[in-house]
Amino acid sequence: MAELTLDVARKILDAALAKGVEKKLKPLVITILDARGCVKVTAAQDGTSLMRAEIAHGKAYGALALGMGSRALFQRAQEQAYFVSAVNTLAQGRLVPVPGGVLIQDGGVLLGAVGVSGDTSDNDETCAVAGIEAAGLKANAVSVAKKDWLNSLLQNAQHGTQFVSGPEYHMEPHGHRRNEEAHKTGLLVLTFAMRNQRLKPPIDCPDRFRAALIAMCTPEAHS
Repeated sequence: MAELTLDVARKILDAALAKGVEKKLKPLVITILDARGCVKVTAAQDGTSLMRAEIAHGKAYGALALGMGSRALFQRAQEQAYFVSAVNTLAQGRLVPVPGGVLIQDGGVLLGAVGVSGDTSDNDETCAVAGIEAAGLKANAVSVAKKDWLNSLLQNAQHGTQFVSGPEYHMEPHGHRRNEEAHKTGLLVLTFAMRNQRLKPPIDCPDRFRAALIAMCTPEAHS
């Protein structure tokens, strides 16, 4: 698929709204942008509060603007607050760096983004992902994270040889003193990527790491 069509955007919208009804969420606003950042379709359920449309748009726009899901943007805002603030100033305040903005991909082709607002950020994101997947497309709630990268990250986290610096998954070597920090940070970022990419621990993952990762990635553990 070369571009996001109106028919496909409507399928994403309908499925995302249906997921909200299924989960009995608060009224949602869903906005779908194409790869240019232009609104393809948007809808508000009855009873949404005043600013939800702007927030939904900001989540989707932020995902497109920085090439990462708004969950990753949220993480980056915590780690590099000055950077995200500066980018948002350049964007005239149009970025909303909290979960609920998800990139739409067809293979390696970026088609657009979905932004959802109205319930908790996690539930907003769940609806966005459900809508995209119902249309037979790939939902990317973080940034590009591949299995090869995850295997590499796991190995680094196990041995404490590297420190993960942010949601873009750039890794920098540090001395032996940073081993404990590397263990903790590596596992947290790996868990974050696994939860959003729906991946399982690598086959060669040691039992003590596998059990911890599975536990951290279980939805009930975050309810």
